[in-house]
Amino acid sequence: MFLNNYFTISDFAKLMGISRQTLIYYDRIGLFKPVKVLDNKYRLYSRSQINVISLISMLGEMGVPLKEIKAIVDNISPDTAIEILKRQLKEAEEKLSRLRMLENMINLRIEQITFGKEIAKRSVLPISVTEFGEDIPLYIGEEINCSLGDITDGFIIDFYAKCEETGFPLIFSSGQIKSRENITAGKTEIISNMCFTLKDKTGANAVIPKGRYAVGYVYGDYGKTDGIYRELFSFIKEKGLKIIGNAYEEYLLDELAESNPESFVMRVMVQVE
Repeated sequence: MFLNNYFTISDFAKLMGISRQTLIYYDRIGLFKPVKVLDNKYRLYSRSQINVISLISMLGEMGVPLKEIKAIVDNISPDTAIEILKRQLKEAEEKLSRLRMLENMINLRIEQITFGKEIAKRSVLPISVTEFGEDIPLYIGEEINCSLGDITDGFIIDFYAKCEETGFPLIFSSGQIKSRENITAGKTEIISNMCFTLKDKTGANAVIPKGRYAVGYVYGDYGKTDGIYRELFSFIKEKGLKIIGNAYEEYLLDELAESNPESFVMRVMVQVE
């Protein structure tokens, strides 16, 4: 209800997206008082108070204690307002950056799952040579050099924690890098780094180098890669190619798209010339 240019407490609370109880509490502690109180103790608020309560809410979202908020509101100045708004702008930019990363990750996962579905329809999983004209952005964890079964829970937890700190939503397609030295020595079970591909360079700390790759696919749960490497090496030999770089493994279909691990689809790419 709007009474003679005043908002009732219920309407003001609804307008500002806060509860009546919060406004009553702010009044009680002297942080934010109604502009007028009727004889029946009905609290009324004015349009001129909208900016003030917005400032209080903004500071609260920034984690500023109520005691400090009161001191700021009681001693507001142009310099203080500029400082607060700059802090809020920085937070908004960080949130937008995380939202863009989420958008990119969702789009990439849609592409991966869509492509994985098409691969899974084929009676025989293909092996081919693919040329990448540009580097593919990548995020990699610390070097580990061990088999999947030997990776500790602590390392995996740390990897995911660092991904989250960087701003990556934890819906990415898990992948591994296997070094040229290990795969050419027949140690295809040894993982050099955990990794995942990205839609753009935001947050990337490495790349899959542009160039030619022998690309194959395999069904199955994590770690079931021995067969695909034998097929890839045979294909590379038949085509007269040479391995010149690392192998990159990436799940196109994983827990996000399949409930049965045996239906997971992984892509393996080995750099060749």
